[in-house]
Amino acid sequence: MSCKKRLTDTLSLALSDSFACFAKVKYYYWNCKGNPFYAMHMMLKKHSDELLEIVDKIAKSVFINGYTYVQGALTDMVNSTSIKDAEYSDDMNTVIEALLPSYDVLVLSLQAVQLLSKNQGDYAVNHVISECIVTCKEHMGHLRSSRAL
Repeated sequence: MSCKKRLTDTLSLALSDSFACFAKVKYYYWNCKGNPFYAMHMMLKKHSDELLEIVDKIAKSVFINGYTYVQGALTDMVNSTSIKDAEYSDDMNTVIEALLPSYDVLVLSLQAVQLLSKNQGDYAVNHVISECIVTCKEHMGHLRSSRAL
């Protein structure tokens, strides 16, 4: 397998994971209830908006890498992500505990792309993915600090 193909395949997995994480955050945003509703609702909105930007950046990185096709059909994404589907809860601590492992999976996918792109000297992709990792880690920090004591 060529280096370029390996990077594109790794980007495709990161695309699936980022889309799954986006969908999960959006689901909890739509179904947000309880106390503190407004703060949690607004945080999840911000996170879902930024995750959608990450999805776009990853898809564009496939094109930056020279490929003309993004494997982004819903079936492809669902079959390749290891992020678990969202389960309804109106307890915000339960929501947070459900989201954190999803971000862990996404960060690991992004780190795999980061390492591969660095090793291949693809600094454009590496830069974009590095920014995505920072955003995801910020989200994780927000979620952890929002847990009820």
